[in-house]
Amino acid sequence: MRKIVSIMLIAALVIIGSGCTPAQIGVAQFQPAQRSVASCIVKRESGGNPSAISATNDYGLFQINRAAHKRQFEARYGAPFERKALDPVLNGKYAAYLYSVAGWSPWRGGKYRCF
Repeated sequence: MRKIVSIMLIAALVIIGSGCTPAQIGVAQFQPAQRSVASCIVKRESGGNPSAISATNDYGLFQINRAAHKRQFEARYGAPFERKALDPVLNGKYAAYLYSVAGWSPWRGGKYRCF
């Protein structure tokens, strides 16, 4: 629990003090080589809004689907998914994790192509 609180505090300080947007903070969770595609996905999926929740229960910058990822997300970052998935750092970290196991396939389709 302390680790999660520390992460949240650091995320808040970074957002407030860095001059970076939440979208930039989420994208920064990826390796540099993947950041341009990750940035495109954030623009396409959420418009850069870290509080975005879709009609199909996709959450945050990278629109992490609640039904598909709630259990695994909570195992990694704690509960509740509904609040923590809106944190730009945790949403970005989980998106980077998804990329590490599935490539860009979770974000296929959409209004325009990013990859």
